[in-house]
Amino acid sequence: SRAPVERLYLDGDEAAHLLTFGGQRGADTFPVEISYGSVARTLNCRSLVFSTVNYLVPVNLFLVVDDALYGSLAKGAPDTDLVVFASYEFANWRDSLGATKRILAFLEGKDLMDYRSRVEPYEHRKQMSALTAMIGLFVTVLFFIASGSMLYFRLFSEVEEDREKYGMMEKLGVSRHEIGTIISRQLLVFFFAPIAVGSVHCGFAMKSLSNVLSEMDWPFLGVFRYALAAIAGFSLIQVFYFLVARRAYIREVFRGSTA
Repeated sequence: SRAPVERLYLDGDEAAHLLTFGGQRGADTFPVEISYGSVARTLNCRSLVFSTVNYLVPVNLFLVVDDALYGSLAKGAPDTDLVVFASYEFANWRDSLGATKRILAFLEGKDLMDYRSRVEPYEHRKQMSALTAMIGLFVTVLFFIASGSMLYFRLFSEVEEDREKYGMMEKLGVSRHEIGTIISRQLLVFFFAPIAVGSVHCGFAMKSLSNVLSEMDWPFLGVFRYALAAIAGFSLIQVFYFLVARRAYIREVFRGSTA
């Protein structure tokens, strides 16, 4: 399907300087002198962001002029000085890889200076992202196992001391339900305080990363939802560790004692 067409309307003495996505739209005009053959003109130029063209233009200076002026410049010019630039914008460009390959096959063998498409680097980035995600997932699983095991064994390293402490509390009349509540609260801090601190740190880091990525010449979806998904996934695993550790720890604390 076709994307909305961007149009430029210029008078004879006007020109448009097309910028890349990262450029700043100019509010004021500035003079530009152009000459070719016997034609020389001074034009009022204004910088514009024109995404349909600029994604593919490999140069920093790309001027659009009135058709009549272009005709006078191109008249009598040798073929070596004339370049036809064709740009197509697909509304569903992420699904245009097949069409892009067919166009490239059609142009093969023709006098082609350059050919670029948005979808090919996009697909390459997707593949690289998938590989990075697989490596990250593997490292993350190892990290989860290691961190959970460290917390679990760190907790049980003091179980003898806690058994004596809670045993004395039970003799003083504190019920096992109340002791279980105390243990649960301590374990909540033990397991989830690092997540809270890490989430705050992650929020600042994601804000900085968001500011950097928003300036890049590439479609940007934001990083916060991915960070929230990672935090939520880690929290769910921590909940599982917490429930398992809590049950085993309470059982170990009361082991050998009578109700």
